[in-house]
Amino acid sequence: MHMPDRFLHKLRLFILGVTAVGIAGVHGATANRDCAKQRGIIPSPYFDFNNAKVFYFNDQSSLDPFEIVNCPSGVSVENGQLILSQANKDCSPTLRYPQYLPEGGMWEMNMNIVDSTGIITAFVLYGREKDNPALGSPDEIDWEFSGWNKTLGQTIYYVKGQYVKGDNDQCPISAQPNEVDFSKPANTFGIEYSKDHISWWLNGVPRRTVTKGMRDKFPSDVGSMYFGLWDGSANSAWAGPPADYSRGPFRAFINWIRYSPYLAGGSRPPAQGGQGGSDDQY
Repeated sequence: MHMPDRFLHKLRLFILGVTAVGIAGVHGATANRDCAKQRGIIPSPYFDFNNAKVFYFNDQSSLDPFEIVNCPSGVSVENGQLILSQANKDCSPTLRYPQYLPEGGMWEMNMNIVDSTGIITAFVLYGREKDNPALGSPDEIDWEFSGWNKTLGQTIYYVKGQYVKGDNDQCPISAQPNEVDFSKPANTFGIEYSKDHISWWLNGVPRRTVTKGMRDKFPSDVGSMYFGLWDGSANSAWAGPPADYSRGPFRAFINWIRYSPYLAGGSRPPAQGGQGGSDDQY
């Protein structure tokens, strides 16, 4: 997944203002007006759950639909859960679903993130270039979580490898008003994607939506799903203090994964929706 390549970008975001809205927001965030504007109009999609691909983790064979692309020793199935274990900074478990699904729909993951500073839990959709770098840099849509602040998730997207500016950098999403610790009771995180909008979902509710007309650049080709952990200790300004691996390994627990296509006809016209708390975190 090459997620550590994002270090310099994350540091730049921090310098430009993530202190106000990102992980450091636990110390007192200021209003993220640009994120707040995106809350009012939320597409109301209709998913074909009857034809969804649902993955449970009952035994080791449950991993057969996925490809382990990094650190196989950090991937296991125990007690009905897929467990990703980060035992040191050089072995970050990463998996991908090998079938490319560009037609749109929603990927969901029911999981507990890693409970440690310095380690990132990530759930990412990429363009086809990710699996064939000779084609160039991919489009990308991210859910990312740092154990430094376990009540916030960060929503980020790129077009052909270029970060899309204008969203006050990362638009964090918390579980407000009923704030929870994402490393404890399992929560369901979703990324919905279509030709005209992308949405980040939390526990069955669309919490942030970007439509094609809102930005000059918009992801046009995503369909490859990756997920895993990576060590962010080299960028403590964003990921928090380095992980203390003498207390590890540090684990994320995944209960199930689901891909749901749209019903015939695709997503419906935008409808009023959204949930939220304050303007800066919603």
